[in-house]
Amino acid sequence: MTIEISNNGASYTTNSRALQVAVAHRDCAARLLPSYGSMAGGTLVTMKGCFQVGSQVNVAFGAVVVACSVENEHWVNIRSPPANFAIPQSKGQAELVSVRIQGTVDGTLMSFEYYVAPVVEQVIPSLLSAGASAPVKVVGKGFLDTVQLTCVWLDSRSEDGIPETRSDTIWKSSSVVQCAVPPQMAQDGSIGLEVSNNGVDFTTSGIGVIYHPSPTIYEISSSSVDRGNLAGVILRGEHFRAESHEFTVLIGSSRCPVDFLRSSRKIVYCYFAGKGPANATVQISNNGVDFSTAESLVIDGSMETCTAEPSAGPQTGGTGVVLQHSAVDVAVQLTCRFGDVIVPGRRLGAKRLLCTSPYSFGGISSTTHWVDVSISRTHLFPLYRCGQYGFVPHYGIAAVTPSLGSLLGGNTVIIHLAAEMTVSTFAGTWACRFGSEIVVGFPSPYYWTIHCQAPGSTHSHLTLLEVLLDSTVVGRAETAYFYHDAIGTKAIAPSQGTVQGGTLLSLTGTNFDIDRLNME
Repeated sequence: MTIEISNNGASYTTNSRALQVAVAHRDCAARLLPSYGSMAGGTLVTMKGCFQVGSQVNVAFGAVVVACSVENEHWVNIRSPPANFAIPQSKGQAELVSVRIQGTVDGTLMSFEYYVAPVVEQVIPSLLSAGASAPVKVVGKGFLDTVQLTCVWLDSRSEDGIPETRSDTIWKSSSVVQCAVPPQMAQDGSIGLEVSNNGVDFTTSGIGVIYHPSPTIYEISSSSVDRGNLAGVILRGEHFRAESHEFTVLIGSSRCPVDFLRSSRKIVYCYFAGKGPANATVQISNNGVDFSTAESLVIDGSMETCTAEPSAGPQTGGTGVVLQHSAVDVAVQLTCRFGDVIVPGRRLGAKRLLCTSPYSFGGISSTTHWVDVSISRTHLFPLYRCGQYGFVPHYGIAAVTPSLGSLLGGNTVIIHLAAEMTVSTFAGTWACRFGSEIVVGFPSPYYWTIHCQAPGSTHSHLTLLEVLLDSTVVGRAETAYFYHDAIGTKAIAPSQGTVQGGTLLSLTGTNFDIDRLNME
């Protein structure tokens, strides 16, 4: 600038001397966006105010100072430092610290709120029908009721180069938020869903939802399924996802327990209390929210009970199981289904079908494995439910002590099992079968043995010996125990010998069996 001088306030000199005046700049700050972030630090914070471009500003978050370069006179961007303190439990999930530009004493007082980072644990429902618009519920922890609370949907398939979409978010509690579903993402495939308390720092759970076509029912059959006192219905269609926990079949307004043939996703069958003919509707939903179009159903309550005998057998399979139902009299090929394993069936007469239990597809284990057993006309789905069948652990017999006894019986026989007992099987009901005679067994889990008192017999012979657990054979030895006439001893000669031993003794008596004779 230039400066001139006047004595009277009217006439000035005209020297036009230039004068350089330097004005000191003072940084100022007015606002932080966002004003809160995770305890881990790293939140990108914009500080609005007045700054000198090209200078460096030191910003103090409490006692921690962060340096940043000024590139705009109206704001600077800063990364929040990690919190150097723990949030007291009495203060919940957040703690305030003061924020200021180091070296200044005036300006607006600012604060930054540190919070425990949120976590997403579950999205309900986890399946959405294409075109669905109902909001989803996000379950987790650490959610704050802030204006910046945000849900973001991550779609890696986006064609416009914008893989994320933010949606309206409603805070319900510290463990639940509600997120609106963006309509442009309603297509087949998996979509990620993350949450942020401040609109900047988002969770990284990797949890989301799966979009899928809506389920459709093509065919309904209700006259060929039963399960005890429950009637049933078979539904055929497409896009069924019964592996989902939210999968629902509604008969009228009642939810129907569901079984599902996972190999096709086109057949489901459910059971309901059908006491007589009645009209109802059927609907299917993969997520318990979006249901298919209601289809008409006529319920036929004239079902007949199907039974299975025996109801359990060893895990190694091979047990003959008789299924009884009037369908056996129909002149069509029938099979038996143990869980998902199908085996041939053979008619035994009126209403009776014989099937051989397969090797347990659950593998050999120390616990009983239960599956549904049913009669089928095809390999696609069961027609008649006959209750459950248990695959019982197979222990086998390693040794029998003693291996022979008197025809009178009464002696204790110890059966050594070939596999270890568990606490659960020890609590079961054990028995021993000598030929056709069954006696009570007493288990000893520490030694893997069963103790039984041998029954009497009418003649000398080798007999079959079996171990039973809850009426199921879990061990068998074809020629394990020998019955013999009672041994009678008349004389021993000589009647004395040296202390060194080695004296040859002769015994005379009755009913000696040279092949099995033991002396003590």
